[in-house]
Amino acid sequence: MVAAPAAPAAVHLTNSAFAHRLRAAQGRGCMKTLFALFALTTFAVAEGIEPIPADKAEMVSRALVQALGAPADVPFTSVVDPQKASGMRAGAGGLIFVPAAKLTIEAVAAAGKEPLALGQLWMRGASPSVGDAAPAAAKLRTIEMGEGEEKRRAQVYFVSLARNDAGTLELSFFAKEKEALVKARLAKTDADENGTPVALTGRKEGENTGVLVMTVFGSYKADVPVIKAAE
Repeated sequence: MVAAPAAPAAVHLTNSAFAHRLRAAQGRGCMKTLFALFALTTFAVAEGIEPIPADKAEMVSRALVQALGAPADVPFTSVVDPQKASGMRAGAGGLIFVPAAKLTIEAVAAAGKEPLALGQLWMRGASPSVGDAAPAAAKLRTIEMGEGEEKRRAQVYFVSLARNDAGTLELSFFAKEKEALVKARLAKTDADENGTPVALTGRKEGENTGVLVMTVFGSYKADVPVIKAAE
C-alpha cells in the first residue's frame, strides 16, 4: 500500500486567500459556473477536445477536493495539490486530474512494485471502460456538490503507479473497492520532460467510447479506454 503522509487528512489545500475567494464566489452562486465547466457530456457527443485553463482547473479541483473531504475507506491517502491540477474539455464539459503534491519525475522513474500515489481523477458522465462495458454505479465513488437544481454528481478515482511482475509501469484506478477497477500501461516516450505532473487529452473512438490520454511529466503516456457511464 502507498504510505500515508504525516498529515491525517487525505487532502491539503494551499493558498488560503484563493480558498477564501472561492467560498465567497460560491456564496454568489458560483457552483453553477464551476459545474458548467465540469458537466461532461461524454465522448459520444464531443466534437473537439481542448485543455481547461489552469486557473479554471484549479478552481474546480479545489471545490471537488473540498467536497470529497477525508473518507476513511480510501485505498490510500495522499496529499494533493489543486494548484497543479489539469483538465480537458470534451464538447461542453471535461475531466480533472489533481496530482499528488509530492509527485516528481524522479519518483516516477524510480517506481518499483510498491505503489506510488499519482493523484485523483475526476469524471462525470463517463467512466473507465471495464471489459468494454461501463462499471456499475454501485462500484463507483460518487461525490455530490450543490443543492436542489444545481446539485451535480461526479466520480473520483484514486490513481497509483507501480511496476507489475513483468517490470512494466502500470497505472491503477481505484474507486470504492480495495482492488483496482482498471489498470493501464504507462509507457516511456521520446518526448522531452516538462513540469506538468499529469496532462489530459483524449480522442473519440465510437459512439459511446473514447480514449483518455494521460501524460506524466511530458515523457510518460498512458491510454485509458473510457465509456459512457451507466445510467
